[in-house]
Formats: sequence, C-alpha cells, structure tokens
Amino acid sequence: GLSANFPYLYRWVNNSRVMDRFWTDQEATGVQYVREFPPSRDAFEPELGNYKYELIENLHRTSELIPSEFSLIDGYWIFHSEKGDWSYEGKTKPSSAYLKPEFGGLENQRIAFFTNERLVNSYINRALALINFLTGSNGIIALSVGNEIEPPIKDHEQAKDLVTNWYSQVVPPIREASGNIPLLSGLS
Repeated sequence: GLSANFPYLYRWVNNSRVMDRFWTDQEATGVQYVREFPPSRDAFEPELGNYKYELIENLHRTSELIPSEFSLIDGYWIFHSEKGDWSYEGKTKPSSAYLKPEFGGLENQRIAFFTNERLVNSYINRALALINFLTGSNGIIALSVGNEIEPPIKDHEQAKDLVTNWYSQVVPPIREASGNIPLLSGLS
C-alpha cells in the first residue's frame, strides 16, 4: 500500500488533535501506513549497546494509533549525512555509534558497518532490542532492516557482495525475533 515518510511524527503523539487531523488527511490521500525511524542522529544508541528506550516510547505509542513500518536503523546518519538534511541547517557531520575512527577514513568506517564482526553483532543486538520493545504494538505492520542502507562502494558487484554477506548475517536473527511481521530490505 501507499506509505508516508514521517520521521518526526512521534513528536506529536501526545496531541490527539494533531494526530487525528494528520491521519484523517493521510487517509484522504490514500496513505495506508507511515514509516517511522529511530530519533535523529541515532540518539537511541549513542554508544554501541547503550539504548535510550525513552526516546522511542513515543514511536511505540504512534504505532498504536497509526499503522506503521519501523526502520531498525536510519542509515542516513552513517551513509549520507554530509549531503545535508532539511531538518538541520546545511550539512551535518556523520554521527553514529557505528562510525569508528579506528577503521580509518569515513569510507572505511562505512564499509566496517557491513564487515566488522563487532559492528555487525552490535547491529543485530540493536535490532533484537528494538523488535522486543516494539512488537507488542498491533500497529507495527512491517519492519525494515534499515533506512537508506547503502554500501559506499561504486563497483556494483562488490557492493552487491558486501550487502548480500551482511544480510545473510543479520536477517536470520531478525526474522526469528519478528515472527510473522513482514521484513523489508531498507536498501536505498
């Protein structure tokens, strides 16, 4: 069905007038569900394995009001943030607990997201923690492995191999934990 991308909708969940009007307007245009993301700049996980559940409580509540697809990580803060973001003035510095200077330059840090065992396992733990927290909501109609997951490699075959290997590691535990909830790729 038709979806609407509203990464900041959770900010309004406590205002029933705004939420009712929002959903009425969306339904009138044919929208059947919204896409939700963890808070900007990956504030949900400021350090690997250190989760701030209070930041996603409103996402959980939003999904109880409006059918929602939830992305387990917003790859924008890893792969695209130097391109700029309308919600912040101008370009922003890449910021995520998954970017580690120990891997060298930014491109190598981004590749490590897909290849470093510690980072892959940290992502799996994060995904499982989010699934455990969110799946009690009847409004979660789908989960996305991520939003804008994009390998920083220009060669198509190498990029495909990088992502395929990563998915082969992360999808099985996510699928097992998420049960019958549809799982989307999150590739950009």
